[in-house]
Amino acid sequence: MKKIKLTYIYIVAFVIVAYILLPIMNAPYLYALQEHSLFVTGHTFMEETVKHHGGWLVWISCYLTQFFYYPWLGSSIIIAMWVATYFVCIKGFMLNDKWAWTAILPLAFRLYDLLSLGYWLYYAKEPGYAFESTVTMLLVACLGSILVYPLRRYAKNQIVSMAIATIIPFLLPSWRHYDNFGTTMLDTNFRKELKMYRAINECQWEKALAEAPLCKDENAKDPTNLMVIMKNIALMNTDQTLDKMYEYNNCGVLPSKTADSLNVSMSRQAGPLVYLRYGMVNYAYRWAMENSVRGYQNVDNLKIMIRCAVLNQEWEVAMKYITILKGTTFHKSWAKTWEIYVHDGQLFSLDEEFRTVYPLMMNHNDLDTDEGNVQRYLLEHFTNMDTRNPRLEELALTFSLQAQACNEFMINFYYFFMNHKDIQMPRILDEAAYMFSQLDECPIDMTGYNFDQITIADKYNRFAEEYQSHLHKGLETKEIGEKMRKQYGNTYWWYYYFYTEFNLY
Repeated sequence: MKKIKLTYIYIVAFVIVAYILLPIMNAPYLYALQEHSLFVTGHTFMEETVKHHGGWLVWISCYLTQFFYYPWLGSSIIIAMWVATYFVCIKGFMLNDKWAWTAILPLAFRLYDLLSLGYWLYYAKEPGYAFESTVTMLLVACLGSILVYPLRRYAKNQIVSMAIATIIPFLLPSWRHYDNFGTTMLDTNFRKELKMYRAINECQWEKALAEAPLCKDENAKDPTNLMVIMKNIALMNTDQTLDKMYEYNNCGVLPSKTADSLNVSMSRQAGPLVYLRYGMVNYAYRWAMENSVRGYQNVDNLKIMIRCAVLNQEWEVAMKYITILKGTTFHKSWAKTWEIYVHDGQLFSLDEEFRTVYPLMMNHNDLDTDEGNVQRYLLEHFTNMDTRNPRLEELALTFSLQAQACNEFMINFYYFFMNHKDIQMPRILDEAAYMFSQLDECPIDMTGYNFDQITIADKYNRFAEEYQSHLHKGLETKEIGEKMRKQYGNTYWWYYYFYTEFNLY
């Protein structure tokens, strides 16, 4: 039986690993890469890219990056280019089994490079990043093979030396300061953020909720603040906020530190979409535009600006961006749908985007400054809102709960109760109202309000007694919280007492 050459074993093993790491494990990340890039057919885009963004290599890279719209397709293209590079090196430098491993090393570094972007995805200033180094590597390998061809008449060890010398530049880390392989590969929150972002962007609320950790998942990692916000957006649009908000883990944390300690800003990461989903259309447009200016125009920002323009009935602005997006390969049909909405407002009124966003646009769409902190602005804006709009009433309550703002919540709760005496008050509101009513500084007199004795009053008293008991034993707050999580984790009391690291970004 003929022995299989190591030359082929190496490349087959590498291809298997590449497919596992790319489309199988990181499909949401690959999809996000093309959403944060842009390729438009035509001379204008080509000229702009070549002149201002790095030349023909960048233009080719932008063209190839768009195929990550289908992660398996984009992965197959880039892996095929890696395989081609491998065999160019094998044949061009006459590498036998003994030296074939040297041709795998540059491919491994390109795979590492592709997965090392992490949160720099939102800050990269180079379009087509995903393919640029691969295109360069393939071209250099081909050129090196041509240059080394005359040396074939010398001893093979000289050819090998030349091959190694040619490969060495490929082994060096990328000149960019992205080195966040761990963020992409190991940080489950980063992957969940990407999945939730796409689901929220496409109005697929249940898919977003599927990624949000529940309170009962004691071993699950605490979600980031952005995950909490996106979970609440999904609950809001499925009319489950007041019933299920605290069935989920609301203890938001900062994104994991990147290798180079990048301070991630929610305004860059997801500000436009978050503002859009809360009906703050002008803020969404402002951040989509600002992020485009700071970096470069991409598909994600264009889609945000199109939706904002249509919701504001700015038809010419909408058509300007729709025309750009119609020049893409995979987002053309989306752009054509919104072009129809420009000309047919009645059809747009039936769309999920209109149904969920337009009712929230009243009374709070004047453009102010958020000082770059999306979450803080949302908390302050909705917590202090005086409204009789049912959807906005709910937001005023939920944001004041998140902010742990006693006075604001009680005032919002009083008006909500007066306006909805015919409904059964959601448990979470009764829990918060009962707890705050025990405080001396409570601005509302709750005497006469009928709290359920067993479900609310007695349970809160047991909670407070158990908390004090652990405290007298000298336990730290975090340790007490873990001990009481199983029984009380889905109550507002647990959130109020034990979520003390409220960091905004």
